[in-house]
Amino acid sequence: MASNQNYGPVAPALPVAQGATVTTEQYINAANPQALASSPTSLQPSSTSVLEVDIPVNSALEQKRFQLLASGEITTGASSTVTLKAYASVGATVFPSTPPSGGLLGSSGAVTQNSAKSPFWISADLIFDSISGTLTGTIGFLVNNTLVATAAISNVLTGINNNPASNPIGTPNPVLRFALTVQFSAGNATNQINIPEGGFAANF
Repeated sequence: MASNQNYGPVAPALPVAQGATVTTEQYINAANPQALASSPTSLQPSSTSVLEVDIPVNSALEQKRFQLLASGEITTGASSTVTLKAYASVGATVFPSTPPSGGLLGSSGAVTQNSAKSPFWISADLIFDSISGTLTGTIGFLVNNTLVATAAISNVLTGINNNPASNPIGTPNPVLRFALTVQFSAGNATNQINIPEGGFAANF
């Protein structure tokens, strides 16, 4: 159902190539994409640092099924597992420094990828509306040729308001924000996740 209509990242343009020498969960970050600092607290998320896909107010997606898609390549420099997660937040709620458990859409779980290079994808089929005020749907992952079966999203988001009277067009707050995280079980200077141009978008 993917089309040439999409909402892409609001942060600096793709591609992103992000290294990871730490073993904590990290947002995929667009402000400083080349390397993560040794401490996760150095990544204080904001609309200019976390790689986000934002759904604007009064979008064409109200009560319509759409896809949130991410893809790219992961390199591990040691025996390791890789965990990818997708998150969502509502409106003015920016992503906090610790990813919000209530905003988790889904996780790949820890997938073994030992000193290897492999493509990955994340595919979510989602729908929201302002009557129920909820976002729901399904999500699946493919990491190192390991398929994580599609399942209902981990959390149904509430409080969604796509009404332009309440959220005037031109205000900085989107209806929804989406972000991704990565976690390597073994820190290594050559660990890297790459997301190409067009590799993170909401398609409808």
